[in-house]
Amino acid sequence: MVDATSIILISNTIIMGITAVATIYRIKIEKKHIDVVAENAEYKKRIDTFKFFVEKEKEEFMKMTPQEIYEMLEKVFCNADNS
Repeated sequence: MVDATSIILISNTIIMGITAVATIYRIKIEKKHIDVVAENAEYKKRIDTFKFFVEKEKEEFMKMTPQEIYEMLEKVFCNADNS
């Protein structure tokens, strides 16, 4: 027969195991969250830089044909994917 001390010891061990698994899962989720936040910060920086250059070159863009704008954007976004 199992006494009360053994039952308490086994139940506490099970609870600690479940807590360890939950902690590991939470660490994994928080790591993904940090990665997403860092990625968003990088994209925000890129967008802000792009806005800055668009404002600086606004007159030049207004003189460009739609085809020239398209080609420029293709170059910009293709190079951004490779970096």
